[in-house]
Order: sequence, then C-alpha cells, then structure tokens
Amino acid sequence: MNQREETRLTVSGMTADISNKSGLHTGIIRNFSRLGVCITKLPRKLQIKEECFTAVISHKERKFTLVLKPKWVKQDGRTYTTGAVVHRAPWDWTAMMIQLDPADTKTPLMH
Repeated sequence: MNQREETRLTVSGMTADISNKSGLHTGIIRNFSRLGVCITKLPRKLQIKEECFTAVISHKERKFTLVLKPKWVKQDGRTYTTGAVVHRAPWDWTAMMIQLDPADTKTPLMH
C-alpha cells in the first residue's frame, strides 16, 4: 500500500550532486515529489550521516539546491539508494512540480 501524500514523478536524466569529505558524488533521481526524492547509484563511500544534507538537483538546464533529510537507506551492492524528505527547497522546485503535474496544486510547504 502506498502511504505517500504526494504523487511521485519520474523524469529521465535528473541527477543529484552531493558533496562531503570524500568528494563530490552524483546520484540518479529515481523518483521525486514536492516533498521527497529517491536517489540511486550513490557510492558507499559517500556515507550520508548528517541529519540533513544539501543536494544540487539538475534537470535539463535547471538546477535546484535542496536541503534533504534522509529517511531510509538501502544497499545495492557497491552503491546505495536513499529516500529523503525535502527539508528546504526553492520556490522554483514547487513551480516545476506544478508544471510536471498540474493536478498537484497544494500550497507549498517549502521556502
């Protein structure tokens, strides 16, 4: 049963750049909504341990800087996948959600 409040969208070619002490790492966005993202193909050495982390999400010519809070992590061999809640995002992230899914017209909870 899907317990998400928001519809998850998938768009090919969307990436997330995350940096830490081990360097800059790029993951692939599996799906996303206004309030959450699922990022795959992250190297194990990234080891997101912070309560929140910053990711630069790229889609075509657009870039969005989001503060994410990890909710779960799953090992996938040499990489891992994480589901994260959007803790803070720019208004244009919400605008993109409305553009991609016009049925999602809820009031944004992000700043």
